[in-house]
Amino acid sequence: MEQKSKRTQPSYSMWQNINYVLKNLWIFERKLFLMATARVPLLVVLPLLAILMPKLVLDCLTAKVGPGRLVEVVGLVSLGMIVCSFLNQYFNGRISIEVVSNRAHYVSLISQKTLNTDYENLENPEGQKKQQKAFEATSDANKGTEAVLIPLILFAADIFGFVLYGGILAALNPLIIVFLLATAVLSFFVTRRVQQYEHNNKDNWTLIDRKLWYLIDRCADFAAGKDIRLYNMSGWFGRLFETLLNDRTVWLKRVERRNYLANTVDGLLILVRDGAAYAYLVYLTLTGSISVADFTLYFGTVAGFSTWLTGITDELTQLNHMSLDICNVRDYLDLRDRFNRGKGVSLPAMGDWPCEVEFEHISFQYPGSAKRVVDDFSLKIRRGEKIALVGVNGAGKTTLVKLLCGLYHPTSGRILANGKDMLDYNRDEYYRLFSAVFQDIHMLPVSIARNVATEADGPIVTEKVLQCLKLAGLEEKVNGLPKGIETPLVKEVNEDAVQLSGGELQKLVLARALYKDTPILILDEPTAALDPISENELYVRYSELTAGRTSVFISHRLSSTRFCDRIVFLSNGKIAECGTHEELMTQNKRYAEMFRIQSHYYQDHVEEMEWEGVLSENR
Repeated sequence: MEQKSKRTQPSYSMWQNINYVLKNLWIFERKLFLMATARVPLLVVLPLLAILMPKLVLDCLTAKVGPGRLVEVVGLVSLGMIVCSFLNQYFNGRISIEVVSNRAHYVSLISQKTLNTDYENLENPEGQKKQQKAFEATSDANKGTEAVLIPLILFAADIFGFVLYGGILAALNPLIIVFLLATAVLSFFVTRRVQQYEHNNKDNWTLIDRKLWYLIDRCADFAAGKDIRLYNMSGWFGRLFETLLNDRTVWLKRVERRNYLANTVDGLLILVRDGAAYAYLVYLTLTGSISVADFTLYFGTVAGFSTWLTGITDELTQLNHMSLDICNVRDYLDLRDRFNRGKGVSLPAMGDWPCEVEFEHISFQYPGSAKRVVDDFSLKIRRGEKIALVGVNGAGKTTLVKLLCGLYHPTSGRILANGKDMLDYNRDEYYRLFSAVFQDIHMLPVSIARNVATEADGPIVTEKVLQCLKLAGLEEKVNGLPKGIETPLVKEVNEDAVQLSGGELQKLVLARALYKDTPILILDEPTAALDPISENELYVRYSELTAGRTSVFISHRLSSTRFCDRIVFLSNGKIAECGTHEELMTQNKRYAEMFRIQSHYYQDHVEEMEWEGVLSENR
């Protein structure tokens, strides 16, 4: 059963978007703008010369002028047609080549927005939907961000031709223009209704498209290929892809059926419009009201006027359709950034490092969710203090550090860094206060050295890179590579790239965090992919790693929290317990219970390994 379309008003009118496109074209591609403008009169003058030719010839024959005069008239008109045709083809070819750069500017704007917008905009489902639509609006040459220039040129030519040809027909009978206009307006509104249906229902297939692209991306990802084969997922992927493709096809058919109906109505209206006009001209000629030469002029003018009129409705339809693409781009570019992008308070000087951090009655809930992930959370972290955030999954640990880093905006409350509200800092400057190791790891397709010193154009301090790799426990691995720290990563881009293990990648991310000199260090499960020996080595060096920094450490392994000054046990986004390891064990509450459970697991695991060793020796 077809869902009822939800009528949504575009954010901008077609005329606002045309103005937006033309302003950008003047800024981005001024030469292209001038070539497009120059082509408009050529498109009108060229067919007008073709209409004038037979009338002028018939007038010369009727007036019985000499052959020389006839050749002169025909020659001048032909020369005009040749020049106009050549210039038109030249500008058309240049525009077809240059117009792709117009779309490239919008792709660049969208990419810059994606890289610089507030992080929460990208995690927000509404933001993701707008991003998807914006990228679709720049995905190929037929989208409004590129193709819009051609209908704009044709529309301008249609208006010019409409006025010029309409003036000629008005001298004959103004009612002809009224009749032709009425049928054209009716055709336009029929087509507009179809486009409105497509716009109103676009959200219904945007999510389907995202799912289809996700499946295509996963199937092409060799990292996911292992699971697909080992767990026999290929059939499931195929069935899901077929189901989604069928759902997408249903919407395509609904839109195309309406387009077919609109085209049928448009064809019938053109038949009635042009047929009536030609019948009237034949009647005037037979009654002697106009000459045969005038008949050819008016006949051509009616045909031309109908062409310009049809062109106006067609190009308006095209522009209205492409305007929706422009709306999708502008909606994404207009996403509001809530953090301060202007001048902010000064960052703490190095003499004031490490920084003090304070959460004041912080609450946070994700868009569309009624539940608070963090609920009235207050905590003061002293300068240089090592804080551990622990608790069950979903307690709000990672959300808290993302709030602290300025990736999320608190629903209520505020966060202070050295006594100043996070929002008072310039956002990008505020980021310079933090180094972070998050659970999800992403490598750049560049050398190991550049992955540690991540500033793309900045100089690399080799000694510092080596020192950070050593502290992170990756020195031996890197020294064993033929190219050392110049070894590239990411095999999809670099053929000679090295493939690091999960634990090695985690160490590399830790080295990256250490290379960035910041007063606050965030470690979110930094040992999740490490083996027990590497994990122990990191804990032994923990004081060295965090020297001169305020650090926030998240871990599910409670044994690691003993290296911290204070432990904050979270439950349902609130502080349930707070203190040192010894204090929390003495309180004998949830933390102590979880610690004993994990201790039993580790102890049992050690005893099992020892027992297996004894059995092995006795064999």
